[in-house]
Amino acid sequence: MTTIPFIIVGGFLIGYLVCLFFTHPKRLKNKLPSINVGRLYIAPNIKIKIRGRFFHLHHWVHLTIIFTVMVYLSQDIFITYLFWKGIVLGGISQGLTYKDRFKFRE
Repeated sequence: MTTIPFIIVGGFLIGYLVCLFFTHPKRLKNKLPSINVGRLYIAPNIKIKIRGRFFHLHHWVHLTIIFTVMVYLSQDIFITYLFWKGIVLGGISQGLTYKDRFKFRE
């Protein structure tokens, strides 16, 4: 039982750093190819174009949905679930550090 906090914190740090690396404007984000299917832009950010405006779906929103599903589906406490929940929580917290975290329309 004493290893559980270390597993959650370790996952949290990994999730935070991975999201920082992939989403920070001065790092990998601007080097990723742009992928779009019609009005849906998939990479490097998920955006939807409606009537000439873009609606940005932040990574912390996706991760919050994933975390909610994970909590709902995993009634039992398994070490691997705790690690993955830590990763998702790290990504959510990293996304909430940006100034535009609540800006969805561009």
